[in-house]
Amino acid sequence: MSGVEFRLGEFTFLATEDRGLLEAIHRLRYRIYVEEYGFEKPEDHPGGLERDRFDPHAVSIAALDRRGNLVGTARLIHHCPFPLPTFDLAAPEWRERHRTDPHLVESSRFAMSRDFRLSALDFKREMAFFRRNLGAPSSAGPAPAPASGDLSARVLIFLGLSHATIASARALGASWHLMAAERSLWVLLKRNGMRFEPIGPEVEYHGRRTPYAGQNEDMFQSTQAVQTRVVTMLARESGAIPVGVQEKDLAEAGTFRLGGLSFNVASTPGSVDRVFVLRHQAYAEDFKLIPAAAQADARDRDAHDAWSVHVTAEDGVGRVVGTVRLVLNSPLGLPCLEKAGAEERNRLLSSKKVAELSRLALASPYGHAFADVLSYLLSVPLIPSGAVRPGPGDRRRGAVITLGLFRMLYRISKKLRLSGWVLLAHGETIALLERQGLRPELLGPVDETKDHRQPVLLRLGDLEAHLTDFSRIRSFSRDASFGGGKPRNSLF
Repeated sequence: MSGVEFRLGEFTFLATEDRGLLEAIHRLRYRIYVEEYGFEKPEDHPGGLERDRFDPHAVSIAALDRRGNLVGTARLIHHCPFPLPTFDLAAPEWRERHRTDPHLVESSRFAMSRDFRLSALDFKREMAFFRRNLGAPSSAGPAPAPASGDLSARVLIFLGLSHATIASARALGASWHLMAAERSLWVLLKRNGMRFEPIGPEVEYHGRRTPYAGQNEDMFQSTQAVQTRVVTMLARESGAIPVGVQEKDLAEAGTFRLGGLSFNVASTPGSVDRVFVLRHQAYAEDFKLIPAAAQADARDRDAHDAWSVHVTAEDGVGRVVGTVRLVLNSPLGLPCLEKAGAEERNRLLSSKKVAELSRLALASPYGHAFADVLSYLLSVPLIPSGAVRPGPGDRRRGAVITLGLFRMLYRISKKLRLSGWVLLAHGETIALLERQGLRPELLGPVDETKDHRQPVLLRLGDLEAHLTDFSRIRSFSRDASFGGGKPRNSLF
């Protein structure tokens, strides 16, 4: 079992072994493959349940609406003791080349409830609408709106099932992903980044079908990108707070004051906008980590923000002087876990007990004064510009802001019943955390393309003492990494 589960729009997609849900899946397949299309004979599927010898060797994928009703399904056949159906349809040379590959998988039995199906032509028009609106503005002008609203449930179910099968295959270590499909479906998938290639001639198999194969990792990256754009579009079009971050309501009661600063959860459009403005100031202007021109509206944001809890520190006049976010489990997953090992990634995502720590930013001059410590916390070298001259109290103020932000995140995490935070860290940061008794758990290898960082897990139980005891903070600040305990480098 791969443990894949995520949301897309109002729908939940999951790999399931639940008996009741499996029966509903086989009944839906019977209605479509036996009753509607006549691909299978009724006498071969007693009790109104369509199933075959491949189902015991398959991951069953369910698409559920917000009431928990089954609206779509697909399956992924893997580690099968007999040849995959599509493998038998492939050209002899392809079969010979891959006959010893133990990591071939096949997706099949895509089915969607009748309530969500249209004619093939109407479905293609809907996909054209989504494809046009998910990408950059087109010189061809806006695409025609789909048959029943811009946010088509049919397209979301189709994309969600596609991503779920590919993500399940990835969790199982798949190499090549096979399917037998009509050419029109192949074209549709290809246009949306899921690149299958024909591996044999067209044959009669549940209608006219061609065998196709694609490299699963390439397709996963493509569907992940499409899914990110879909979630961003949904958040933009609906204006609603995604279901995944309704937990913000639980966190708002945790507001507190520390050192003359107020620590809060950004839960209104205005407060979230101020977070984006501060992040742009810190990342693009103060430390030049991202090009300022890439954010024309002077706001730093990404698709994960809609699924995050944003914490702020405000001074006495209401100016946001610090922020950090927790990225919660969402349809997009946790970015840093893409660098983790498959076993660790699946374990943590399926538990839904961890969140990703990212986008820590302090306003000038506190960020400049505290740049050495922030560099370690972010595992990114921060070079303060000479234009800002921090005052004697700005470093202490930066320490109070950072401590308060992390205390707020800790309180939120406890209310959300999280067990830890994941983040990317380089070797020096990991060594520093180990010296302070925080015991970071390494989740994957060093990524040579990400400043030699690797994903780590920090457990809340280890963090608790540091966030409640000022002497621990002083010990942390006097580590040799920050100047060997010299008074000018002390946090307090």
